Amino acid sequence: MSKKLMEKIYKKSGIDVKSLKKERDKYLDWSELEEVANIVIENVIIKEDVKVGILYDVDVDGLFSGYILEDYFERNQIEVKRYMNKNKQHGLNKENLKKFILDKLDWVFVVDAGSGDGKYINFLNKKGINVVVLDHHPYEQTVKLNDEKSWILNVTDKPELPRLSGCGVVYRFIEKMAESLGDIVGQYEKFVGITVLSDMCDMSVPENRYYVKRAYEEYRGNRFLQQFRFYGSGRSFYSFGVIPYLNACIRVGEERHAMEMINNMNNAAKMNKLERDRNRVITKQRKMVDEILEKSKLYKLEDVVLLLRRDNEDTLRTVGGLVANQLLGKYQKPVLVLNRTGDVWKGSLRSNTFKKSDLKECGFDAQGHDYACGIEVLNEDLVSFMKNFKYTGEKLKTKVTFTVPLGKLPDKVWEDLAMFNEFAGTNMPSIKVRLKETIEDARHIDEVSNKKNDIVFKEAVITDFTRKEESEIIVEPILSKNSYQLIRV
Repeated sequence: MSKKLMEKIYKKSGIDVKSLKKERDKYLDWSELEEVANIVIENVIIKEDVKVGILYDVDVDGLFSGYILEDYFERNQIEVKRYMNKNKQHGLNKENLKKFILDKLDWVFVVDAGSGDGKYINFLNKKGINVVVLDHHPYEQTVKLNDEKSWILNVTDKPELPRLSGCGVVYRFIEKMAESLGDIVGQYEKFVGITVLSDMCDMSVPENRYYVKRAYEEYRGNRFLQQFRFYGSGRSFYSFGVIPYLNACIRVGEERHAMEMINNMNNAAKMNKLERDRNRVITKQRKMVDEILEKSKLYKLEDVVLLLRRDNEDTLRTVGGLVANQLLGKYQKPVLVLNRTGDVWKGSLRSNTFKKSDLKECGFDAQGHDYACGIEVLNEDLVSFMKNFKYTGEKLKTKVTFTVPLGKLPDKVWEDLAMFNEFAGTNMPSIKVRLKETIEDARHIDEVSNKKNDIVFKEAVITDFTRKEESEIIVEPILSKNSYQLIRV
């Protein structure tokens, strides 16, 4: 039963049963990658007295992108100066340009950002600084670049390239240099896997699943990763532990601390204090969230919830999305969290119904994912939106893979389903099962989760942790330390 069921699920997902074990393609059809790698080898790695800077991007993908590039350069005796923007600002800007010039850099590497920053790239080129961008975000280039002093390697430039994370692009770049220099770089692959999870990359891409598999297999060999609790599920290990900690460091304004922690993963003294540091940072983040909730005004409208405040844009910029997520979970309707400075409101959208395109029709500027993005709007347009907005479409529905009576599936099937969900994500939805009670098939299961009373089956009635009793619920199987667990969707 398990084999046939899984074959159907794999087929529906557009992959074959062996795909999770498949090795990635050894080479990419990307001539520009080899060209830029050779230029950097000749002008940076084997050349003496070159001053190099790396601009880390302000998220987990940007952190590990910068780390693996810095580590590789330092292994080749290249001293690196690291930078990261404040307040979740991405890419090149006037402030970091001043720092690059003041530090008299010869080369700047921008990772996980920067593709559309042509005017800043040209400015640096005129100041004698060469620029290499390693990125994966869609972009528009409005100016012509100097192709002898600046290079952009972005997987969105060629449709045949896999949709990697920013760290995946950096790794492929390092790997290409390593081929010529005889270096071993496979130890970086687990970090690429973390960024595939953190950046919600396309999991239908075999290469992305390969890196995630490496992250699951190799966390035990890294002193930094060893400090986090393992839940039994690899996805939970990273999504509930590693990734939130690093994101929290950035949100609370400790960007440099985040970079130092990542670049000292083998420092026993620092790593032994990590649990205490994690609690400190998460507590600091919680206080920032509480402060925003306390000092903002909540508007609960029919089709949207708004949280509005004034004059603390920097704080809101870093934790606004987190607050919006919390309110979305509480009210089960789209949330706008905004701060007003002058006549402009800026903040975040998190939605389960309308998209950013609906906001654009109402005068908003929206950048990011359809249902999770940064937004900006003039006060008069926001007032109009609050008075007139009506959403007539449908709420995002949970797609159920199949329905099954209680007690019908053996543990082996649940474990196979849970293993599949380890690699679920964008364009490869997780398996969700509707559990339907029938008197004859019901069995007494006191607990199927490591969280007490998550889901309880008693006398053919399903009770979840909210104490609601229903004839059916939708659950997602994920791995636990002993076998599997069922989490209500």
